[in-house]
Amino acid sequence: MFLTQPKFRSVFSAAALVVLSACTVFVTPPGCTTIANKGFTVAASFSGRLLQQIFNGTSIDLLALHEIAIRDDSGMFNGQSSLLLLSYNDGVIELPYNVDFKAPFARRVVFVASNKEVNLTSLTVSNFNAPGTSNNSIPAAFGKVDPSTVTHFQDVVFGNGKMFNITSKTFVDTIDERISYAPGSHFDLKNPISVAGSNDSGTLVGIVNGKPIYREPCMRLQKKSFLVDCTKKCQEAEFNEGDFCFFMDGCEIAYGPRALFASIAVVPPAPVDFVTLPPLPTKKPVISSKKHTTRSLPAITKKRTFSRTKNPFPWRLMVASTFLVPIASAVILWLLLKYC
Repeated sequence: MFLTQPKFRSVFSAAALVVLSACTVFVTPPGCTTIANKGFTVAASFSGRLLQQIFNGTSIDLLALHEIAIRDDSGMFNGQSSLLLLSYNDGVIELPYNVDFKAPFARRVVFVASNKEVNLTSLTVSNFNAPGTSNNSIPAAFGKVDPSTVTHFQDVVFGNGKMFNITSKTFVDTIDERISYAPGSHFDLKNPISVAGSNDSGTLVGIVNGKPIYREPCMRLQKKSFLVDCTKKCQEAEFNEGDFCFFMDGCEIAYGPRALFASIAVVPPAPVDFVTLPPLPTKKPVISSKKHTTRSLPAITKKRTFSRTKNPFPWRLMVASTFLVPIASAVILWLLLKYC
């Protein structure tokens, strides 16, 4: 890799930078003053270094923070940037990914902005107050994903249609039914319902204390190179395209090369406590006001049969009429002859 020596910055250049910063503070929009007064910190992770600065009303140059850090530790650029997710109690979840580059000439390397998606294969959980204390990388193969769509709530990181539990260190298929998530939306750490961004405001990359954080393409940096090796005499490499500007409540809070910084984290002055969701309401049995009746099957009735009862008397009447009538007639005739 061919690296160039950084150009010498004169005292006059440094003085001009101070004057420019002072002018920027002077014209700070009212919204930026409000955010500055609340004490938010802007953070990013680049080359394994956690970069942080309290927002004072002036948009923060993320590349400048990197160059200060690499000079201070006489280090090197490791070829990676990271997605930062704010967690509970000043925790931070870091998901590293490789920065793409090309070599248009044999002795020149240019780092380029990724085509939206980066390959996320692992994550690290640590704390903003003690960066680098947790070096235990946890395998988490999210695959190719747009880093601006990754979000976090309770123990779960959401991205690329997958859900990873940072406590059990495994991907999960189901979550608490009280959590409502839609792909591409973001969680506020206090709210179990994710929120979608507004296309008119740019790309939503996070929500902090109810305030959305948006990202927009912009052109802020005149310089198109950055420090990659300060182990001896600092050397530089190039990057292409423009920058990303990050906004909160309409105020620009940070900016950096699009090839190197895809997202930021905004840390509130007071840590966010872990959210315990209220219990689900107990389902009460449904009691009907109508009198309960038992429906019974209709009784099976026997088929009615009609039979004629035989009369035992007609033949006896026939016998009587045949024999008794003549005898009775003879007796009556005899009595009449005898006594008359």
